Amino acid sequence: MLNIYVFSYNRPQFLENCLSSIQRHAPGAGVHVLDDNSVDPGVAEVLDKWMRKRSVKVIPPGMTTLGLHGGLYNNMQRAFDHGLDSGADIGLFIQDDMQLVREITPQDIAVARNYFSLTPNALEMNVLFFKEMYRENNNGSYSLDTSLNIYHSKDWGRTAPACFCDVGIFHFGRMKELSWSFEQGEGENDEKAQKYSLTMGCYAFPFMMNLPFPKTEYYRSKLLLLRAFEWWVGAGFFPYDPMAPSDVTRLFQRDLAKLPEAEQFLRPRGLNRPGPWIFGGAVIGVIELGGIRGRIAGLAGRTIKTVHDGKIALKELMARGSIF
Repeated sequence: MLNIYVFSYNRPQFLENCLSSIQRHAPGAGVHVLDDNSVDPGVAEVLDKWMRKRSVKVIPPGMTTLGLHGGLYNNMQRAFDHGLDSGADIGLFIQDDMQLVREITPQDIAVARNYFSLTPNALEMNVLFFKEMYRENNNGSYSLDTSLNIYHSKDWGRTAPACFCDVGIFHFGRMKELSWSFEQGEGENDEKAQKYSLTMGCYAFPFMMNLPFPKTEYYRSKLLLLRAFEWWVGAGFFPYDPMAPSDVTRLFQRDLAKLPEAEQFLRPRGLNRPGPWIFGGAVIGVIELGGIRGRIAGLAGRTIKTVHDGKIALKELMARGSIF
């Protein structure tokens, strides 16, 4: 049985979709939710519903920090500790704005265990689809190990963390061997993974993906400018239909020289626009797409960050009693 750890904050609709996808595609999994002290009452309602169905266990949240990511990395540490205490060798980390899109099969789990067994410097296996917006950079940047069904990065550092991702299948035993503890940021964890000379393979047959054009709750309070930007790009709630059997067959029978991009295999309900899709939130996504909209997004992003950092600094001073 696979342990699955779901990290959530303030998005009950997304959380409900994520948990529903797990029940549909991994019915035998042990599902644990770590919520970052959400203030939206809808989150508590979703959790109460799933706990009453005995489908989900809730791990009490750890300390919520004041930074950009709140208590995410503290909760990831709690999930790791829980996995060790429960005797699990591996665990799947997923966030509330993601979902499973097809059945997680015994063969998928066997691939993960085989990958870790034959790759002693691997901390995790990435099980997300690739993104069309990175196609130019990705093409030629990966090599396929056909014996493992894993893509290895040649130069992934240009577009994303090279050795670490916040989500995927983690190897708890290896984390224990390294006395691993999570830093407060994906980039910081990637730097740490590089210091340990770790690697991360990408599964050739992914089963999980971020929802496109999501509304975000990166910031503990959403600024008006961020709300306006989400309206501009049409951010919303666009869950995926489960992959049809024909699409699953197409995924497994494709030429593996072609990386599996979400836009080529997944069908978001209510989203009628061609790729590339945005996945990392309105501002980040438009910056990544580039062009004039990207430059405007960059300016907006810097403004949002400046205001956000100012608020956090003020809160920290008040917490320390260093301000009147």
